[in-house]
Amino acid sequence: MNRSEWAEYDLREVGTFVGGATPSTTKAEYWDGDIPWTTSKSLGTKIALTTGERKITRSGLDNSSTSIVPAESLLIGTRVGVGKVVVTKIPIAINQDLTGLIVNRDRFDPTFVAFSLRSTKPQEEFTRRARGTTIRGLPREELATIRITAPSLEQQRLIGALLQSLEECIGAQREFFELTTDLKRLALDRLFSRGLRGELQRETEIGLLPERWKVVALGAIGRIGNGSTPKRTNPLYWFDGTLPWLTSGKIHERVIVKADEFVTELAARECHLPKVPAGSLVIAITGQGKTLGNVATTKFDTLVSQHLAYVILEADEVSPEFLRHYLSSRYNYLRSLGQGGGSTKGALTCADLKNVSVPIPPLDDQRQIVDILDILDQRIAISEQKKAVLQELLNCLVNDVMSGRAAITNSESEPPITFVSSRADEQLEQVWQLTRDSWAFTAHPERAESRLQRDVVRTLRRER
Repeated sequence: MNRSEWAEYDLREVGTFVGGATPSTTKAEYWDGDIPWTTSKSLGTKIALTTGERKITRSGLDNSSTSIVPAESLLIGTRVGVGKVVVTKIPIAINQDLTGLIVNRDRFDPTFVAFSLRSTKPQEEFTRRARGTTIRGLPREELATIRITAPSLEQQRLIGALLQSLEECIGAQREFFELTTDLKRLALDRLFSRGLRGELQRETEIGLLPERWKVVALGAIGRIGNGSTPKRTNPLYWFDGTLPWLTSGKIHERVIVKADEFVTELAARECHLPKVPAGSLVIAITGQGKTLGNVATTKFDTLVSQHLAYVILEADEVSPEFLRHYLSSRYNYLRSLGQGGGSTKGALTCADLKNVSVPIPPLDDQRQIVDILDILDQRIAISEQKKAVLQELLNCLVNDVMSGRAAITNSESEPPITFVSSRADEQLEQVWQLTRDSWAFTAHPERAESRLQRDVVRTLRRER
């Protein structure tokens, strides 16, 4: 693809603009008809819009200034959500926040134009040209002169189709992430109430459990405390420190394998920092966001801040990873304890944690349950990472193609994508590696130790 064959166009050369409006909301006869109608709220990350936000009647259409935008036209945010762009796949009426662009399809591919407008340079122009204080809108005359570059119609269609295919891959990963998250939620509910074998249950203070399972207070099986933060202003506590020290920011890693900060031996002695051995639990005991109530395990000896409680297990028949999974399933309960029955203190105490009841199955059952939940966690993590890498690849590729740093061809003798820079190429390799990793977790259900493990893996394999 020869970049010299690309030409610049104002948007007014690409097609015809139409405006929108909102039928009176006080007139019931204007609403709940059969004509799709939308605002900028419906303009999300997907390039294709397939449904409206609401529906209006023919009377609502005739008695307002809204317009029906034909399918395969662009909807552009010009009043609220300035710069958002989608291709509508259905005829749809729009409100005053949007401008429709009915694309001249003899010269331009709507999907290509939409992706082009999402690239960095046009988006910067949307931001620069927006006017107003309370609501920053983009006047029609400004929108009309925003410029794009485009190759031949055949090349536009090729580029648009490839970028949309990549976006569909992102959507598939998003759906798989949601599926796997739902599967884990169901697995938690089943495993922590019925166990591995669907055995007889008994009622306990934490709900139905298998008859063989015990219930104990967390304080009965472990030593619970919390740490502190050495003064940041004292360099003797921090400079050349060698002792790992954790803050609540690490809690979301779930299994913590390394520290980001280190303190000195002097800090440990003078600040009375207790040593938390590898294999212990750490629990976030403060935080107004999502941090409070989260649980992780540590894979190394460490010290902790005052925002973390530690549970050093003293019972050999308890798996720390089993407790992590169980306490994570009780996240909302732990947060409610931290809120103190409605107060805004936003903190758990060690006394709170000591009284938390936990189930203790036989150790072999604990290990099998951990194996099942670890499979799901690994699958969720890979899916989330793959989705993020694909999204970054799409963003990068949109900008690379529109700026000439990447070329897309439809030739059997050339690669479909040629990168001038290696950035997107490296991201593409990440996607392939994540795909291989994903398969490795789900390719061999026969290796699973229990029937439930095999069912989980086979479900993942079917939905992969």
